[in-house]
Amino acid sequence: MDGDKPILEPAFDFNDSEVTVLLSKSQAEVCINGNTYTGDGEVRLELLPRACICLYGIFPELPMTDALMVMSGQQEVSFFSINGHQVEGFPSV
Repeated sequence: MDGDKPILEPAFDFNDSEVTVLLSKSQAEVCINGNTYTGDGEVRLELLPRACICLYGIFPELPMTDALMVMSGQQEVSFFSINGHQVEGFPSV
């Protein structure tokens, strides 16, 4: 191989048995019913059953009633942000 050409190497070890790769971990916010809740968020690369980027958040102050309303489709998430960046898309429960 030519020594002058750069070698492209993967950023993650895809031979590992893990099916998820942590890309980022930081503060997150979610707004439901006009109330904003702060918590810990993660951005993960999910490899199975198909590759996708997934966002997760743990919001200790989020009332159970609001969480259940979102999960049942009776209430919508106004916004979700992680590390100060608002994310577009639909929440998945």
